[in-house]
Amino acid sequence: MAIAAIIGDTSRVFLFDHMTFLVIWFPPMPKGFDEEERARIQERLLAVGREHFRRFGLRRTNIGELAAAAGIGKGSFYLFFPSKEALFLAVHAAEEPAIRAAFVAELDALRETPLVMVKRYFTRQLELLRELPLVQLLSDPAELASLMRKLPPEDLAAHVAEDQSFFVDLLRGWEAEGVIGGADLENVAAISRALVAMNLHRDLIGDDRFAGVVDLLVSGVAEALVAKGRRDEEGGGT
Repeated sequence: MAIAAIIGDTSRVFLFDHMTFLVIWFPPMPKGFDEEERARIQERLLAVGREHFRRFGLRRTNIGELAAAAGIGKGSFYLFFPSKEALFLAVHAAEEPAIRAAFVAELDALRETPLVMVKRYFTRQLELLRELPLVQLLSDPAELASLMRKLPPEDLAAHVAEDQSFFVDLLRGWEAEGVIGGADLENVAAISRALVAMNLHRDLIGDDRFAGVVDLLVSGVAEALVAKGRRDEEGGGT
């Protein structure tokens, strides 16, 4: 029976019995980091992840390369994120406040024309899928499938719920001002995900038809919401 002995550091294990002597090398365990180091490395990983995801996409991004670019070992990467998909979600979450602020500011500039504003609310979200590199990845069925396959369901659910909350709060403000009315705001907010799903399967609609179909759907929803909002404001909801 072989006996294992740990000699010196934890990277070497000596196995021996009366006939053999074998040295097995294990990679060093990731070292710990203090709070300040962790904060710096976290920021580096976010910056490196942002660059790599934009250049290579999610599936072609390699954890070893991410770690090396951030100045840490591959094993240390997992002290910060359980997967590259988790890092992608963190990068996306870090960029989202600025994206949302610009989105709201653009819509506020159209406040004098409620119908245009509400239509823009929907169409601008589809434009962002094409304009923003990280968001654009989510319009690629293969990239999105990889993300959904690797991330824990509860993480995805939390992200969807947070998005839904943002849109519902925005719509609720418009409803309070009398801009829109007459609809379940949770359903209206969920139309955004329906449009993203349509974009993922636009081949079923046809590229030559897609823009017209989106405009028809968005126009119908926007006109119904704005018209009901005006009636509520003028007639006290009757």
